[in-house]
Amino acid sequence: MKSKVLLIFLLIFSSNFAQVEIKPEIGIAGTFAVFGVFNGTKNKEFINKSDYEDKRHDSNYGYVGLNAYSALRLYAKNHSYLIGLNYQYLESGNFIDYISKEDVRKSNLLGIGLGMRFLERSKFKPFVSAQLFSEFCSNYKNRYIKSQSYGPSHKQAMEEYDSYHYGHGTPPTLYYQASLYQSTPFFGNFYGGCDFSLMDGFDLKLSVGYNLTVINYKYANFRYDKSVKENYIEKLRIAPISSVALHSFSMQLGFRYTIPLKLNASMYD
Repeated sequence: MKSKVLLIFLLIFSSNFAQVEIKPEIGIAGTFAVFGVFNGTKNKEFINKSDYEDKRHDSNYGYVGLNAYSALRLYAKNHSYLIGLNYQYLESGNFIDYISKEDVRKSNLLGIGLGMRFLERSKFKPFVSAQLFSEFCSNYKNRYIKSQSYGPSHKQAMEEYDSYHYGHGTPPTLYYQASLYQSTPFFGNFYGGCDFSLMDGFDLKLSVGYNLTVINYKYANFRYDKSVKENYIEKLRIAPISSVALHSFSMQLGFRYTIPLKLNASMYD
């Protein structure tokens, strides 16, 4: 009985495999995103808790970037599957503050990409895809980001958030906060779009999607007056690493080229 089941399975597998073609593919695309919201209740360092009672809060920075990949496309009947290695370069900035070029956060990420495309025989081929990345290099480690919005800071300095006068004629006690960027351990995007065939094997692709970005950072707050001078550098150094998840929507526009090389043709050719 087991041998019959195994034989049936092998026949089904070989029948499906016989109809599959595998071709190399390369692609490049520009990407643009505006960050949407983050969950403020999970971030314990907020100074004014009453301002963050709701779960969702805006994050006012976005990014532009470039995505390149090398992949294999598996063709089966009138649809195909894609699996590949992806590289992503991102530049993040703050849309509200006037930041300089030196304040732009630059990230290099590596990851994998998966996709499924439909209507392969048509000039208009809808697709869905997912790309999962992790940052391996950035110019921004241990540099200041905006506390409670997580965008690059246009002033690489602490942020004053309050001051208090203990009496008339006495100097104020100043209260500061600081957030230092550490890394982006996870960056994922999920797209839906369409490929437009320009010529055989060469497509224009347009897609929109959702992004999930996890940022690691260090945070500390402290006070400064003549009697109490906290060492904020040491306090930040020993501060634990915290994480925040940022949600956003983005779009991509780019090109694909399928190399006219069959890595395996039908087994019955």
